[in-house]
Amino acid sequence: MFAQILPAETFFAQLFGVPQLSGLISIGSFTFNGFDTAVLILLIISGLYAFARGFMREIISITALLFAAVVTLFVYGQFRFTARGLISPAELADGILILGTGFLSYFVAAIVMAKIGKTIGGEKPGFIDRLLGAAFGVARGLLVASLFVIFWSADYRASQDAREFNDYIASNPQSFPPDVVAKMPKSMRDQLEAEPTELPGLFVDSTFYPLLDRIGGVIRALPFADMRSYADRIKDGDLDGIAEEIRS
Repeated sequence: MFAQILPAETFFAQLFGVPQLSGLISIGSFTFNGFDTAVLILLIISGLYAFARGFMREIISITALLFAAVVTLFVYGQFRFTARGLISPAELADGILILGTGFLSYFVAAIVMAKIGKTIGGEKPGFIDRLLGAAFGVARGLLVASLFVIFWSADYRASQDAREFNDYIASNPQSFPPDVVAKMPKSMRDQLEAEPTELPGLFVDSTFYPLLDRIGGVIRALPFADMRSYADRIKDGDLDGIAEEIRS
């Protein structure tokens, strides 16, 4: 049979990570467990939503959101102490400043970008625009699912890294004699001595997990330290320095 739907209890067992049960849905040579089914639903919803809106509107929304984030960081960095002097407690002042600035800047940017989008693409998205939007929606769904995989498999990855480091220590005893290992921070030694962590059950026999794990690897390799540095510089008002660095 081309497609087979298994009982509902198998769905929930797979969704919550019971590894001994087989896949929920089989389509051709592919088997989808509960996690795969949830990812499929996410991709379909995200793809259909972006198809209905069109690629241009999706890009406009993201551009407006990024603009609002930059403006909010800048305003918060420059005026947070002024706001705290007018409003107390400080947490309330920060919340009002961040939420108010973020909402207003996003609202203004969305209106401006929407008019630009209508000028470029017309009132309604065309078929090509919708197709590109659907592809964008699927990519966004994969990104969201990859972030979930990064979070849910963090302990497993840490355990794998510890095992690889243990193997490296064992193969390089001259570089890592026992006295050097003993001087390592206790948290590191505990991790090296801990029992291996198994892959979460919902990822076992998953069709999507290998792809999402590779995407997650790309995300983890991004220069988040540099991004944080740029965010701090925006907050400090160093816009000229950032612009000059980008030009060079």
